[in-house]
Amino acid sequence: MGDEKVGSIIKDNEMIKIENEQLYLNGQLMHDAHEVSKAIPFENIVIVLEGRGTENVLAFNKNGEQIWRIEPFVYEFPAGFSNIYVEDNDLKAFNMSGYEVKIDPGNGKILSEKWLK
Repeated sequence: MGDEKVGSIIKDNEMIKIENEQLYLNGQLMHDAHEVSKAIPFENIVIVLEGRGTENVLAFNKNGEQIWRIEPFVYEFPAGFSNIYVEDNDLKAFNMSGYEVKIDPGNGKILSEKWLK
């Protein structure tokens, strides 16, 4: 139990749950390829943050199908993302190099970047 990650979100009568680093939607396994550290609903998709890798932000539709993976973001050296969030109705991610990026929720392309650190 010590290392088990469990969290749940309910949106529009749909349950999004992370258990043992796997993602479930209404009890159905959506994604187990890598460590899932966070999942948030956004519009009609679920945005997932994996715990490793440099392109570690993904989107899944409600059927559990992956629809995109974030495009590579390299500034001096590749760095994975450490957080995903919604701010002012924009989908954003923060990477380990101190950059916040705004993501196109339709295709995972980076629309803008801002250095915060």
